Amino acid sequence: MRFSSQPTALMVACLIGVLLSGCLTKDGPETRFYVLGQLPAQVDPLPNIPHQPPLSVAVTSLRLPRYLERPQIVTRVGANRLEFAEYHQWGGNLSKNMMRALAANLSQLLATSEVSISGGRPVLPDATRIEIDIIHFERVPNGKVELSAQWRVYAPKTDVPALTRITHLNSEKEVAATDMDGIVATMSDQFGELSRTIASAVVALSNR
Repeated sequence: MRFSSQPTALMVACLIGVLLSGCLTKDGPETRFYVLGQLPAQVDPLPNIPHQPPLSVAVTSLRLPRYLERPQIVTRVGANRLEFAEYHQWGGNLSKNMMRALAANLSQLLATSEVSISGGRPVLPDATRIEIDIIHFERVPNGKVELSAQWRVYAPKTDVPALTRITHLNSEKEVAATDMDGIVATMSDQFGELSRTIASAVVALSNR
């Protein structure tokens, strides 16, 4: 009795395909995920904060340019060219990560637990409201991290900004393009500095 060799050949071909696929998957780059950090725990609150009643602050919006609304971490490699790190990605939505980091930073700097992220929900009437539009936030060709943002502070119970500013920050140290941990750490430092600038404006407004 003779058996056809075709099924055996087909099984061998499938097995080779599976093995090759497994090898490629095993040897491929591993995707790494990052989050924007908060200020160190040892950072002291700002001076001249009114404590009675404690400040109430609401982060109502933080908008990003379209090129940052993606999982991949972005670096600027030329005046008009961006690079997206396919295997170095944010561990979640960057805008939400930044809002959480800002809320935590403001709570620390303003020595208050009454800091909320409204996300379009109603805000308490006695809350100072903050809106931020990020202009750009990435490592640039000279190795530094640049952060530019327009931000607005609203006094409680008002619909007109009490203060509108554009802040440009440039890191002192340079970071290698391959050092993604260093890039994200420097981005966290820059965002912490922006948080401090906004917190100082909130204190000044509350003391008027």
